[in-house]
Amino acid sequence: MLLQNLSFPIKSQLHVARHLLVIPDRFKEMMSKTTLQKSVLYDGSKFYSEFITDSNELIPKIIEYGNLVKFNNVNFSQLELQFTFPESLFVQGIGESKFNDGKKVYSLVLILHRNKNKWEVTTCFPKACSL
Repeated sequence: MLLQNLSFPIKSQLHVARHLLVIPDRFKEMMSKTTLQKSVLYDGSKFYSEFITDSNELIPKIIEYGNLVKFNNVNFSQLELQFTFPESLFVQGIGESKFNDGKKVYSLVLILHRNKNKWEVTTCFPKACSL
């Protein structure tokens, strides 16, 4: 139920876009040339295009296929959730993680923060599962 009621502000979507292999056109129009270049060259974890091609696809994909394996109440206003995805559906993985030597991974971390009485996405990135 928490995921169905999340807010995913455009600022957070832009941040998550740097974890995509290809920056969607709708974000390119919102970014300065410098920000776009930094996003393209970002040397962090990346989602494969077979998993998502736009950050707005992320929450529906988690709701449909994700399995919650870790719930960390960091503090009153921040949650860290980790989801795994079935290897049978995502044979090539959902992305690669710099924390895992660039190897394909089947899990992601979703960071949420509280904004007044509503939870919002802060960021999300592929990461090898650590239980």
